[in-house]
Amino acid sequence: LWLRVMGFLKVVNEQLATFILALRQMVYDVRFFSLVLLVFIVMFGDMFQLIVRTDDNIDCTDPELDGSLVQFCSNRSIDSYLQTYAIVVGDLDFEDYKNLGAITFLWFSTTFIG
Repeated sequence: LWLRVMGFLKVVNEQLATFILALRQMVYDVRFFSLVLLVFIVMFGDMFQLIVRTDDNIDCTDPELDGSLVQFCSNRSIDSYLQTYAIVVGDLDFEDYKNLGAITFLWFSTTFIG
């Protein structure tokens, strides 16, 4: 819906047309980057999970294990993907945001868009 409004504003305001066309081109170009980023996050998440789970020196049942390693010890692949994404965006502390699905989605959205 908001894309239709932007298209309407492009016709109404001549000065806004350049901004809207540039915005459309940026969204078009970012989708290829997003696809490549997603592939790399999945690849590295799987790799980290495989390394951590098969390493004899790391005990996944240890309660004093580092928070990022706990995510890679999980049986759910999405946990390792989210931890890999947290590392990509600046090694943010993800522990506070992982408990609820809605909060995790909001955290992902704000770090991706912002």
